Amino acid sequence: MIRGTDYHLHTTYLKCANETMTVEAIYRRGEELGLTSIGITDHLNTRDKLPEHEKIKHDMAVTETSLETFFGVELNLLNVEGDIPYDDGVREQLGFEFAIGGIHATYVDEWDVKRVVDIQHHHHLRFARDPLIDVVVHPWWFSGGEFQQKGFPKFDDLSVVSENYHLEFARTAKEHGTAIELNASAIFVCDWYPDRFKEQYKDYVRLLAGEGVQLSVCSDAHDIGMLGTTRVVEAVLEEIGVSDDQIWNPKKGKTWRRVHGDE
Repeated sequence: MIRGTDYHLHTTYLKCANETMTVEAIYRRGEELGLTSIGITDHLNTRDKLPEHEKIKHDMAVTETSLETFFGVELNLLNVEGDIPYDDGVREQLGFEFAIGGIHATYVDEWDVKRVVDIQHHHHLRFARDPLIDVVVHPWWFSGGEFQQKGFPKFDDLSVVSENYHLEFARTAKEHGTAIELNASAIFVCDWYPDRFKEQYKDYVRLLAGEGVQLSVCSDAHDIGMLGTTRVVEAVLEEIGVSDDQIWNPKKGKTWRRVHGDE
């Protein structure tokens, strides 16, 4: 099975990751770990942050590495309606080689698990259908900080999501050529989720794989010590028996094919 890929990494530039996550440090640590191909994907929540992405792009260009590297971006929703601060003009201006995106909030103030699940599912489909989005990030992850602040119970039982929702998401992603992310930090090594949830998530991955979806492996590292957690995801994929042709990389993405053709 293909190993050594990580297509969701943050940096210190946008202050999402800590000071350990410079381009130089990411490259050196990736080489030490035996990674082969990575993508740096810091958040673009508002367009006034584009100059910080320019700094990332510059450092990637001037820093030597044996790794295959891609300049990407992670997009959040600006509101529950589903707007994002991204279009073809932004992509061309910065030269982003791929874009990942997903929902990062519940968008509710009072706990209603059905409403939360429905909103999440709606936006999973929204990102899967978007021609500018290559990968839908960390499905069914929720921010522990938001839950603690609002006094919500943990979302720690994936059985509250219907199989029909899982199938609709998988089939929509496949139809639109969008990959689905398998996120080490958010799910597989996250202490917030119990072992039962992680086992349920393995079954979810098994369903996605069975539907022929492209799967993107990532650490979602915000600290240099989180690089390499992708090995946990790779072990899950090997256990399930996912074939190499289902392991996504940016050259399979919609952005790359739109810019470079099917080379």
